[in-house]
Amino acid sequence: MPAKVRKAVIPAAGLGTRFLPATKAMPKEMLSIVDVPTIQLVIEEAVAAGIRDIVIINGRNKSSIEDHFDHAYELVAHIRAHRDFGLAVAGYPEKHIEAPDLATDLGHLTRKIDAGGDIVITQLFYDNADYYRFVEEARKTGIDVPIVPGLLPIQSFGQIKRIASLCGSKIPDTLHDELDAAEHDSQAVKDIGVRWAVEQCKDLLAQGAPGIHFYVLNRAKHMERICGELF
Repeated sequence: MPAKVRKAVIPAAGLGTRFLPATKAMPKEMLSIVDVPTIQLVIEEAVAAGIRDIVIINGRNKSSIEDHFDHAYELVAHIRAHRDFGLAVAGYPEKHIEAPDLATDLGHLTRKIDAGGDIVITQLFYDNADYYRFVEEARKTGIDVPIVPGLLPIQSFGQIKRIASLCGSKIPDTLHDELDAAEHDSQAVKDIGVRWAVEQCKDLLAQGAPGIHFYVLNRAKHMERICGELF
């Protein structure tokens, strides 16, 4: 029996991660996807490998490469026109860092859904109120697909400050103060990260979130703790 295959993650242009047939430890291959012919080749390889779901990340509209997709919705439409994958697209509870406001960003999300997106997986956030507001506003625009919250459990204060600044996510004052006080105690920071993630998950699931997507960054130990407390 062939090994079970999970999913592929492909940006409209730039770097992506393709998940290969699962073994005891899930192998990954980093791909440089820079033009439409290459993307089409990857799509056909994914079909041959038995991959059924693809996560579309963001576009690269500043790319100098010819024959590429500037926007994620273009890649969604391309894949939908050629193959019947399950397609997840990115959503941004605190808006995309390059968007002028949430309404504009939701317009981009609507285009991705209209092009064939089946579900939304959100960017990381640490205040659940941002997710609830995002879902409410998305529903007002007519987006009716599942919106899955994406969480990045904190393992390092310095790392999460860098990541949050890059993607435009805020760290709530209460969490920031706790992490700041424990900055030089790596285990204490990890404990805070696990506790905060568990509290986020419990609240999200109690409020009807359709699931949780974890950004684990190839680390498993803290996820074992989180899942152990949740399930």
